Amino acid sequence: MEIKALERIKADSTTFELFLSDVRMSYTLLERNQLMVKRMDFLHHRNFLHKDDFLEFSRIFQELADVSNIMVGKVIYRKNGGVKPIYGSIS
Repeated sequence: MEIKALERIKADSTTFELFLSDVRMSYTLLERNQLMVKRMDFLHHRNFLHKDDFLEFSRIFQELADVSNIMVGKVIYRKNGGVKPIYGSIS
């Protein structure tokens, strides 16, 4: 489901620009993926998920969380105008 949402964001230039200009959207995706990793752990420990399913889902959601973390960093980087020289920013 989330992958489809990301594909829709990329497909529409206006939506993509809004996504890149507001860190809240990318951070929400990151938080969701981190919670899904924890949810898989919870379900596995309560014996709702078999070990193989747990490992597969955990891997997928961890990979999505890693990508989401990178996206948050890129959005913050872009929002702050990239890297500014340190010598010009210290008074």
